[in-house]
Amino acid sequence: MTRMKYAKQTAPKLLPADPFHQKLAIELSFTIMRGWALSDSEQFTLTGLKDTYIFQLWQQRVFTELSKETYLRLACVIDVNRQLKLMGTSATSAVRWLKSNNPAFQDQSPLHHMLGHGLEGIQDVSRVLCQQVHYPLNTTHLH
Repeated sequence: MTRMKYAKQTAPKLLPADPFHQKLAIELSFTIMRGWALSDSEQFTLTGLKDTYIFQLWQQRVFTELSKETYLRLACVIDVNRQLKLMGTSATSAVRWLKSNNPAFQDQSPLHHMLGHGLEGIQDVSRVLCQQVHYPLNTTHLH
């Protein structure tokens, strides 16, 4: 048996190169978080920002450059929303799912998990939703 050589693939660059895409990530994630009826405090925590002044600027549509972690957090929030839409959930059902206790998160709500575990928690919720989109046997509680 001959060994096949594979071209080494590099991971895509996750930070947007230009301010336009950074601004878009901020605007879209804020629209999503408002749609989820999150408080300012919850939105601030999900963004991972350390400075409330920057957060207030963003709320006033004045944008600053994103750190890599903040960009990843916003990208994951956008992905969680995308996964919920792929499942065909209504906006009301999506909010109910995010705020209801779930055994996948040790009987905490997905929102509580995201708020309490930072970037890793947001990625966990995204992964659980992704699995449910691709293997939908366990999704009856979403509709």
